[in-house]
Amino acid sequence: MPFFEYSQNNSYGHFDYQDSGISALVVIEADSAKAANSTAEELGLYFDGAGDCPCCGNRWSDKWGDDEGDEEPSYYGTPIRLIERWQWPWMGAKPEMFIHYKNGDIDAVFVKDEVPEIKPWKRTEEQKAVEPKKTRTRKTAKELESA
Repeated sequence: MPFFEYSQNNSYGHFDYQDSGISALVVIEADSAKAANSTAEELGLYFDGAGDCPCCGNRWSDKWGDDEGDEEPSYYGTPIRLIERWQWPWMGAKPEMFIHYKNGDIDAVFVKDEVPEIKPWKRTEEQKAVEPKKTRTRKTAKELESA
């Protein structure tokens, strides 16, 4: 299933960011460009330019009907896993990109020292059920004394 990339124009000199999965770049897995546009709008992207800076231009642009997307999450056509140097990090400690999978999972792409790293951001309940739970065990005072 293809992935469609949306690159945010920093209208009014800033990027919109939301922990729900909006950053400078948003990638959406969908059956078609039309389906990706629909999902993008559900996430909070908009394509009418309403409220955007008149000289900077629209914050988001929709995908054209004949856009076939990329085979995997990509940055300007290059798969993220192959990028060795991220040229334009904008978001500091926040994710540069969110990847929205059709099953509802979200990954975040962080960039540190120009190197991108994909990390899980949000998982569906189904996925959480199969992932091992990390538990922290605390020792009692008696156990600490005997150690």
